[in-house]
Amino acid sequence: MNLEKRHIDTLITIGINLESNLELAKQNLNKLINDDYINRLHWKDWDKECDNLKDEELINLLKGAVFIERELNWLGGSVAAGVWIYRNIRKRNLDKDNKIADWIIKNTKNDYLPFGSLR
Repeated sequence: MNLEKRHIDTLITIGINLESNLELAKQNLNKLINDDYINRLHWKDWDKECDNLKDEELINLLKGAVFIERELNWLGGSVAAGVWIYRNIRKRNLDKDNKIADWIIKNTKNDYLPFGSLR
């Protein structure tokens, strides 16, 4: 089982819609309802995809991944997609003020997000 373009596109779309149309974001959850395995894929799989994204897309991918994990009760823990995506955000220095990390903490049930260790 692989991480596919449709997974990335759907998560980005969810992330975008979280700000403007929560109902539409929730409707998009159905597109990935049976794909919870993507939340536990290896960091290399996520790094490969993250490398191809613009900064804004990367941030929306993260928001989509955090939202879907919470809403669909996906398992992931310390190896959840949000950990690997946030690591890419930090590598790009996109969260200097920790606003993205704060958003994650406010919007997740996963105590390992965003850093991969218990907070």
